[in-house]
Amino acid sequence: MPKPGAQMTGVGSLLNTVNDIKERWFTTTTYIVATNIEYGIYVEFGTYKMAAQPYLRPAADHARRNIDRWAANADSIDELVRDVALEIERYAKEVVPVDEGTLRGSIRAEEADGSVAVSTSIGDGPLPA
Repeated sequence: MPKPGAQMTGVGSLLNTVNDIKERWFTTTTYIVATNIEYGIYVEFGTYKMAAQPYLRPAADHARRNIDRWAANADSIDELVRDVALEIERYAKEVVPVDEGTLRGSIRAEEADGSVAVSTSIGDGPLPA
């Protein structure tokens, strides 16, 4: 007859599974999706003379709504972060309202070092190396 109380079996297997998940799904991979065109910030946020015409924020929202689909197919968090960043880039280029091509062509997803988030930024100067 079993003794009262909880019994744990398979703890070693559980620890191996947790370690596998940790190795596959914890990362410091960072991608930055940005433009280095000076007027990009004014298109995104507007000015007192011009209404905002967002393109990066809607792209990030689109990616956030679809992340489960990419996560289901990703083999690692690094792959997931890359796929999300590239989708943000693709979508931003699709919806950018300025049609001359300079702003559209400047939107890039690039791998960065040292952080843990996918971010979108707009500003002057080159994208971080």
